[in-house]
Amino acid sequence: MRVEVLVSTMNQETNYELQKRMNLYNNYVIINQITKKDINIPQNLFDSNKKFISYNGKGLSKSRNKAIENSTADICALADDDMYYEKDYEKKIIEAYKKYKDADIIAFVVEHEDKTKEKKILKEGKIGFLKSMKISSVQITFKRTSICNKNILFNENFGAGEKYYLGEENIFLAHCLKKGLKIYYVPVKIATLRISESTWFKGHTENNYNISGAVYYEMSKYLYPILIIQFVLRKKWMYGKYLKPRQVMKYMFEGVKKYKKDIKKHIYFMGDFCSNTGPAMVNKGYYPYMKDKSYICRTNSKIIRLLHFIIHIITCNTLLISGLSKFHVMAAKLAKKLGKRVIYLMHGYAKKEQEINKLPEEKEISNSKEETMLKIADKIICVSENFYKYMKNERKDIANKFEFVNNGIEITGKILTKKNKNDKIFTIISVGGGVRNKNNLTVCEAISKIKDIDIKFIIIGKLGIDGEKIKEYNFVEYYESLPHDEVVKKMKDADLYIQNSYFETFGLSIVEAISMRCKILISENIGMLSLINNINDNMIIHNNNDIYEIKSKIEFLLKNDTINTICINGCGWKETSKKLIKLL
Repeated sequence: MRVEVLVSTMNQETNYELQKRMNLYNNYVIINQITKKDINIPQNLFDSNKKFISYNGKGLSKSRNKAIENSTADICALADDDMYYEKDYEKKIIEAYKKYKDADIIAFVVEHEDKTKEKKILKEGKIGFLKSMKISSVQITFKRTSICNKNILFNENFGAGEKYYLGEENIFLAHCLKKGLKIYYVPVKIATLRISESTWFKGHTENNYNISGAVYYEMSKYLYPILIIQFVLRKKWMYGKYLKPRQVMKYMFEGVKKYKKDIKKHIYFMGDFCSNTGPAMVNKGYYPYMKDKSYICRTNSKIIRLLHFIIHIITCNTLLISGLSKFHVMAAKLAKKLGKRVIYLMHGYAKKEQEINKLPEEKEISNSKEETMLKIADKIICVSENFYKYMKNERKDIANKFEFVNNGIEITGKILTKKNKNDKIFTIISVGGGVRNKNNLTVCEAISKIKDIDIKFIIIGKLGIDGEKIKEYNFVEYYESLPHDEVVKKMKDADLYIQNSYFETFGLSIVEAISMRCKILISENIGMLSLINNINDNMIIHNNNDIYEIKSKIEFLLKNDTINTICINGCGWKETSKKLIKLL
């Protein structure tokens, strides 16, 4: 059982001073948000036991979510940068989880140097809704799989750095309880919180109680009136010198009203949020930043999706469709009849891809769906700048409809590739299977010409036209499908990632391979190529069908033991979502 501390901090130029100040030396994820212009963003650290991730931005809940996303531990402990951990904190946490085996979350004692802010020590054991409101975020530890399996995140409208600057931990724990997770309290000290200026308490102001009302609404959209009333009655000792109960109640209910207005949804976001296809991975990237501004139905059930759409499209003014299907075309037609704007997030160009893939005529029915969608859409948003330029040139008849928003890339900046392993066998990996557009068959032919290097070539994806021929090569390890986590694990163990596509509108799998520190060899037809600003010629395939060009570049990359620096110049999903929303 491994414990990892998830630290939220700002404007740090290195992790060393912070880890020393907090008494942390291993097993941590530090999220370092940069808000000052005069600070250079330090290089990210992705060690197995230490992760230090910096990016431009602010917001405590966003920081917490990014830490959870990058954690790999069994148990996570939330932390602020003004804490000092006990020497045996890991042992204490592990012992508590061994004692309460059914616990998903355990809160511990974190003492305050300022004793006036000390949290009351509760009775040991399971706690429910009311007692969970007495817990602060720095006391919280949780089983990572319990949180991830239930898709629980911190609400990014709340927390320090946001308009609603308090209550994020109360909302988090309330949602955990709603989803059936078990919370325990163990009165054992794991850390001390140093004296620092409060980032959330701004005095007994109207705005402070507006926000408290919004917090209770987000905790329970049905019981919030009761929660507000109990607060007014129970906390009179706290605010009584400054405000009357009726004023506090008025401010809190006004806060609920303002919050409802702030989160009113004007967009219906329709797409696949369940599978591991390219469009689905893009949709999942947008989801955390779009869910509070959009109606989103995350299920494969056609009946539920249809009912959800009919109920919510009435109140929206914009339908955003991501990906192409018969159901999406039907929804676009209905939305237009209702006077809604239709925006099409375009991941691929079926006409071009079918021409390359040589699909049977009966599958070319999607050309008709695509043409209908392109005709109906008020705007068409391409997933990369390169794809946008291609479509404007290819479809001059509707060129004025096209816009672009590059897909989000969470790993940006300089990434160092790993050194070639000393293993006797080198591992190359590619996704796309035997689909002709991915052209993995030509890569196999190139590898077969290499005589002095032992190579294992992992290929993941549908069989397509070339799949059976690809399987005939004895160095190929073929998977028609794999869970996304397994794909990433295989990338982590690989030496080289190859994408030899004839036509690729973006290429998110390349980003994942780079984040796993693979060397890359990619076609010049890749959409995201414009976001890599220091790629050298040995990493680019100019002629997809030139076996000898591919062979020589594979040999160079595998034999050359130098570490490459790959610099990705994109934006994370948060900033990408802002750009998309602005266009919408």
